[in-house]
Amino acid sequence: MNDLQFLSKKIISNLPKQAKTKLNKSRLDRGGDGIFTKRRKRNDVVFISYESFVNNYKQNLDTINSIFLDGYYILLSPKEFSENRLIFENLPIIVHYTSYNEISEYPFDESKITRKSNDGVLLGNIVVNIKNLDKFKKDGQNLYLGEKLIAQNEFDYATKEEQDKVIMCLLYSMINMKNFYNFVSSETKLLCEKFLCEFELSELYTLNPNLIKLTSERKTKCPILNFHLDFSDVMNGVIEGDIGRNDFNRTTTKINLHHLDRLQAGKLNHNHKNVFLGSYAGNMIDASLNQIGLTIDDLKRLLIT
Repeated sequence: MNDLQFLSKKIISNLPKQAKTKLNKSRLDRGGDGIFTKRRKRNDVVFISYESFVNNYKQNLDTINSIFLDGYYILLSPKEFSENRLIFENLPIIVHYTSYNEISEYPFDESKITRKSNDGVLLGNIVVNIKNLDKFKKDGQNLYLGEKLIAQNEFDYATKEEQDKVIMCLLYSMINMKNFYNFVSSETKLLCEKFLCEFELSELYTLNPNLIKLTSERKTKCPILNFHLDFSDVMNGVIEGDIGRNDFNRTTTKINLHHLDRLQAGKLNHNHKNVFLGSYAGNMIDASLNQIGLTIDDLKRLLIT
């Protein structure tokens, strides 16, 4: 792994800025020390949703404590807390109110609203975050009570080692994109060829059947639309969109990071076996189908019939 890490760092340092940016974004956080929440501002404490606590971790505290070394809170609705009070009585929790109906049905003690002590310790376990989208505000105003940013986001987590693995797998995919060598020097090409050979002997490749499938014959394919990805789309791939704004959204590109399995809060699913380079079009189609409970295979079957 050390040789691969050295080679990958050397190659990345010589890549064009557009490619470096694409790879570095896969490190998930922007100042969050490995905690991921769809690229929004975060702190070092992980919030595990009730659903993740029950389904992903099977309520196994030993597993949770071994993963989230910087601390965690289990995020509960008032109903979930009320129905499972004995289970969560001595665990770090945040009870998250999101509607006035919840306040009426499950009244809370205002002394338990979250706040931070002078030494930064979080006190209390109630956060009220009610967003009334009705412009007439018939059911009350927006209301936020509690320590700022607590309970607003759900988190996925990845260690530094796992992030390095993700980067190396994505680099392997990037090198195998069409026209990649047109944008790098001959010296970098030699490093890449060495990296490819060593990478294919490592467990990052041999134990990753999805990566093998999506880079067969050293041609990186979109995981959704299954066509050969072009490195030119990394270099010149800005898509102008969001018509109606004063400025186009310049962060949308033709090549995106794509997760084969959906991200779930509190689950270790931003890993080297789940993150791939895919097309913007594929991501959009995949996301749209997911909204109605379908996959790309379902769409193919519908089109054939």
